Formats: sequence, structure tokens, C-alpha cells
Amino acid sequence: MAKPKPCRSYEFTGDILEHDGEYKKFFRGLTEYLKNKLQRVEMKGSRHNYNQYTCGQLHDKRNLDWKPWQHLWEYCIDLEFDPYAAKDAIEERLGVKLECDCQIINNEVENRRKDLVNVFGADFGEPGRDYDFF
Repeated sequence: MAKPKPCRSYEFTGDILEHDGEYKKFFRGLTEYLKNKLQRVEMKGSRHNYNQYTCGQLHDKRNLDWKPWQHLWEYCIDLEFDPYAAKDAIEERLGVKLECDCQIINNEVENRRKDLVNVFGADFGEPGRDYDFF
């Protein structure tokens, strides 16, 4: 049986990822890794088309086929990082609580805005901004 790869401690991984240069290098590599592992879906609408990446499973704890953080875990083990520290660093930098790997590379706020534009034909924009009607 192969010996499992060693993993750095939570604190050590967190200290490394606190530095902007190291975090950007880690995050760029992670996004490329996820783009290769996840399924790409093209979302088409009347006004906007965009690509979204999906794990292909319903994000529900009762779904036995859903394996959240599977790809992040594999990527972190390859780099000898602690996956829990990496997940916490990503959530802290993005400012949102994530449920799955696929949410890391999908800008869900922007995608939801595009969905609203496609359905209603109006750009609801951001808080504090006037509406743009087409």
C-alpha cells in the first residue's frame, strides 16, 4: 500500500496563503485545475450567453453522489497544503460561504444578474446604481 502524501499543518498553509503572491499563484492553479475537472455548460439567453462550470450534482447533503470539495482536496494534497485551511482562505478572500468546488470559478452574482436580464430584459445592476432598461 502506498504511503499517503504528507500534508502541511492548517496554520502553516494559512500563513503561506496570507501572502498575496502565493495566494494568487495557488488560486490561478486551482482555477485551471477545476476547469479541467468540472463540466462546462453554456448558458444561453436572449441577451447574454455565458459559460458556467458544474460538478453535475445537486448541492444537497442528502444526495449520496455529491462529493463537495473533492477536487480542492486532491489539488491541495498534490501541493501538500491543508485542504481545510485552503477552503477557509478562499472563502475569506471571495467573501462568501461556498458549498462546492464548482462555486469557486462561477461568479454566481454576475450569472444571476445575466439570468434576470435574459428573463426580464432589464439590467438590475448593483445596489446604488440606476437601472438600465433596454
